[in-house]
Amino acid sequence: MKAATKTTLGLTLALGALLGVGQQAHADNALEQVFSARSLGMGASLRGAATGSAGPLNPAGVALVKAYALEGSYGYRPDDGETQVNASVADSTARVAMALYYSYMTATRDYILGDGATIRTGEIDRVRHEVGAATSFPLSDRFALGTTLKYTSFEANLTDPADGSRSNVSSQGRVNLDIGGVVALAPRLTLGLVGYNLLAHDGEYPRAFGGGLALGLGDTAMMTLDGVVDLTSTSDLSAPGDDRRVKVSGGAEVVLANMYPVRAGVIWGSYADDVYVTGGLGYQSPRVGLDVAIRQKVEGGSETVGLVALKFYLPTDQTTVPSEM
Repeated sequence: MKAATKTTLGLTLALGALLGVGQQAHADNALEQVFSARSLGMGASLRGAATGSAGPLNPAGVALVKAYALEGSYGYRPDDGETQVNASVADSTARVAMALYYSYMTATRDYILGDGATIRTGEIDRVRHEVGAATSFPLSDRFALGTTLKYTSFEANLTDPADGSRSNVSSQGRVNLDIGGVVALAPRLTLGLVGYNLLAHDGEYPRAFGGGLALGLGDTAMMTLDGVVDLTSTSDLSAPGDDRRVKVSGGAEVVLANMYPVRAGVIWGSYADDVYVTGGLGYQSPRVGLDVAIRQKVEGGSETVGLVALKFYLPTDQTTVPSEM
């Protein structure tokens, strides 16, 4: 009887750990990882103008600005110590543009454990690696098609303070595919559409579809409006309600003195009526750029994310500004 009880408690503990990982994954799954400080400052938008090294947002946008670009970024979330490190290099001067990138994420969160007799606080450590190649094919002066082929790996481990044991509760690696497109609807107005994780999906790598509009206001300002429908996260966690999770975001950017971009945005998520506000500042020159952005949750809890990015690029005489397509 005691052995059966211990076995049952062990299974309950393992199941609770897996559900805990799933719940944390929804908060910051691979789809929601931010690669671009410019995008974060504008409400995590820009699918209609995801130029250069922002290939993971919409691979079709890599071809929009003709340049060589090298970018690195560092992000941090104090709530769970989540750290993001991203690096990318893009060459869009050729007929077929390409961006290569690598991303690393690690985070630790407390998790309440119970076995019927005691309740204690354990820790779940999460680590994710992603490497990908985004390729963009301009099919005309007004339309580009892009793909991102990527390999992702994810691991989560649970530490039980009762005995210091450490157990693996999730470990996976897979190849996946994103497909996107960008079309010029009118002068200075572009539309981007993209499908994420089309080969395989789960709570950590949800299948989703996104779209975005980007409207250029002169040469130094832009407004954006984006939406993303996550088709799988809720159903993978057997959660009640609509399986689809929707996020709507928008933002604006104004470049002062042709050197200092100022950005602001807002994000709304349907799952728990989450609302975030975002902002960003930067410096840009023909050869180097520096961007700083922050995201703050104002409804549905308290959460802060900061991101800083440094980029180097070599513009060419082929440069095409997305808002002028």
